[in-house]
Parts: sequence; structure tokens; C-alpha cells
Amino acid sequence: VEKHIKERQTDLGALRVVFFAGEPYPPQALRGLMKKLPGARYFNIYGATEINDVTCHAIEHLPDDAPLPIGKPCGHMEVVVLDDNDRPLTETGSIGELCARGPTVAKGYWGDPKMTAEKFVQNPVHDDFEDRLYRSGDLVEIRRGGVLAYVGRRDAQVKIRGYRVNLREVEEAVLKHPEVAAVAVVDRIADDATRYLAAVVETTEGAELSLRVLKRHLSESLPAYMAPETLEIVTELPKTSTGKVDRQALKAATDLEPAHP
Repeated sequence: VEKHIKERQTDLGALRVVFFAGEPYPPQALRGLMKKLPGARYFNIYGATEINDVTCHAIEHLPDDAPLPIGKPCGHMEVVVLDDNDRPLTETGSIGELCARGPTVAKGYWGDPKMTAEKFVQNPVHDDFEDRLYRSGDLVEIRRGGVLAYVGRRDAQVKIRGYRVNLREVEEAVLKHPEVAAVAVVDRIADDATRYLAAVVETTEGAELSLRVLKRHLSESLPAYMAPETLEIVTELPKTSTGKVDRQALKAATDLEPAHP
């Protein structure tokens, strides 16, 4: 929307409602949009192809750098947060996998009974229900009042030099730099079979962010074991046909710049 406003000089002052979903919206980008369109209401929607829209959160104030909440379940959905042992979580501060049931949940994957059995499971809270619970693979935190906040993908937790690292936490640290518009942190395998982190950074329009400045920012924001081994600055992150960041392409890419000498 910001690009549309700038390139076409379009007056969107009459816009009243903005919904966004898909990839997590960087807070600093949202702050910029809210300042340009102060008269609109903003809603963060969480969903997936298999379940459609599941939760919704109204953004009432300019966000800080913390991840945006995804809110509470929509009226037609039931959400269950499960721990590592598939037990329901309810306490504030708990982190677990978001699972959902409702009329928009798919019945399974066509021609893939194994994946269907893994992702569509019996509801541990209501075992008498015939419909299944969809396991999203997304980790969420239960906040005060039952509001949910997206933490990251369950499969985005990797072991680096013996430490468990959440890739989303590393991305959040990178995003705190004012000249970073978007980032993708992926794990790659080196020639000696060790696993390391690589960060590919998309800068804001007109930014002159250097690798040296970015490295210093990360050294001040992250413990050494979480810092990416390699960095690359690009004008735009690669996208899939659905508009999401193509992380598989980034994992397979060749490193251009080591983050540490």
C-alpha cells in the first residue's frame, strides 16, 4: 500500500479498514502505514490454506518492536494450544502449537494419507467430536486475556553449535534496525556438515545500510551463538507463487558474505 501511495500519488485518505495476513507484518512497516493512513482501522488476521481465517486482532495503537498479536479465535473456530506432549495449555505465558477445528478446516490432503494423519488429529479436549483438529505447526504464546501471539514455526527451531535457536527470534532482532524492511533467516549445511545461520535482508527504500553496520547491530542485539554466520543485503526477498518468502530457495543459495571474519 505504501508503495502504491508513493508511486501513483494516490490519495487513500478515505480508506477505513485494512486487513493483513500471511507473513508476519514487520512492526516498523506498520507504524509507517498507520502514520500515513491514521483514519483507518487495522486488523491482523491469522490463518492457513488448510483452515482459512482462524484468529483476528485489532491494532488499536502504534505497535512497538514486539511481534504483533494474532488475537483471539474467530467466532466460528475453536483453537487449542498443545504442549510437546499434546496436552492443552491455558496459562498466560505458555507457548505451544496452535491447533484449530471448525467448519472451514479441510478434511485432509488429496492423495497423501500419511500427511493427513499427521496434521489432522483427534481433538484432545473434545474426543467425542467427529471433526478433526488441524495441527498448524505454528508456535504461539498465550497472553493476558487469552490473546495469542505468533512465536514462530515449530520446524524453525534448529540446533546451532549445541544451542537451540528459534529463527523467528533472530529475524525479530534484525528487524529492529530502522533500515531493514524484511528479513529471512535460514539454516544451511556447510561443507563440513555443520549447521549455521544465514540472514538475507531486504532494506527500506533509499536505505544505505552496510554489512558492517548490520553486523554491529546484530552483535549488540544477539548472543554470539544466535548471530548469523553469513549476511546478504538485497533489494527484494524472493517470493513463492503465493507471495510468501521463498525460504527453500534461500536455504539452497550460495553465501555471499560471511558475518564473521
